[in-house]
Amino acid sequence: MARSVPEDIASIPHWARVAFAARCSRNVLPLFERFWPDAEPRRREPLLSATRLAERSAQEGRPAPGLKDAIVGSVTTAGAALLPTYGMSSGDEPLPAGEHACHVASFAAKSAEWAANAAREAPSGSADAALEAYTWARDAAHAAEAVDVLARLRGDFAGLVRVATRGRWADDTPVPPSLFELLAEDSDEKPWWAFWR
Repeated sequence: MARSVPEDIASIPHWARVAFAARCSRNVLPLFERFWPDAEPRRREPLLSATRLAERSAQEGRPAPGLKDAIVGSVTTAGAALLPTYGMSSGDEPLPAGEHACHVASFAAKSAEWAANAAREAPSGSADAALEAYTWARDAAHAAEAVDVLARLRGDFAGLVRVATRGRWADDTPVPPSLFELLAEDSDEKPWWAFWR
């Protein structure tokens, strides 16, 4: 049984860590959209790209091409989201409305950045990168008061640890993003009438 992400992230195999990092980013992308609804495509696309490339990397068991560009774009978006907190603007570009929105959008972008970083890392470095992706996602969810996202992050990790342990996964075991949908269907929180499903 997983204790917590910071305590147990290094105990799961490499591609499982990458898949979890990507899942963290995927979980907070809607928060980015909610708190920066009029973000330009050049701000949105790197986050989606970083998330998709991390997912593809975990699924294929090798870093996907394009990760570096997605990381740079995510870093740029995270910085742009914070411009209003420093009293700055970016020409006519619409920015998040208010400091709170700036932080949520920036934190979501940082989660995408670190998910892609986890996919670029060797097994020896992916635990730290995946922990960063999780931490930024958790902070975005806390700032947005998105209790459902926080619960999903914990549930995704607990389920992943359980499946990786039972399956005796190794660092080279690929992990498709669809695994998390299966874990959600097999959740311990099923209604009583769904016990036999």
